[in-house]
Amino acid sequence: MTPPDIKNVKIGLKGRMRLPSDFSLHLKQAVDDLMKREGTTRADIGFVDLKNDQTSSREFPRQPDVFGPVREWCARCGHDAAVWTALPSNFKQGTGVDFSVASAIAYLNGLPKSARSVALHYIDRDPEEVDTPLRRRRGEIHPL
Repeated sequence: MTPPDIKNVKIGLKGRMRLPSDFSLHLKQAVDDLMKREGTTRADIGFVDLKNDQTSSREFPRQPDVFGPVREWCARCGHDAAVWTALPSNFKQGTGVDFSVASAIAYLNGLPKSARSVALHYIDRDPEEVDTPLRRRRGEIHPL
């Protein structure tokens, strides 16, 4: 399970790759894939690499500091690494209220159907391993 204070953990890599160089290539590919999927830059993709004791914070110190909880989550779940979209929240700027799962559901339910369709597609396209509080309550978002 994803720690409750972590949003958007996207991919955990199981420790089954034999060579360190192979592992590094897989992690780089995961970062590149997420960057492409999110339509963003490398500076907006966070990662934790337990195998090599590295994080993206060394290269991009402005990323939200969730590295400790993500490391703990990786260790607890048996993952060697995780990558995620490392963007600061803009929910309050766009809605005027602090982010919570309830406020996100209310926001989504208030969107016009076309905008809600886009948002739901974004939520639903995540791999099934992505476990977030909002995704767990997906059924509370009005169908189209």
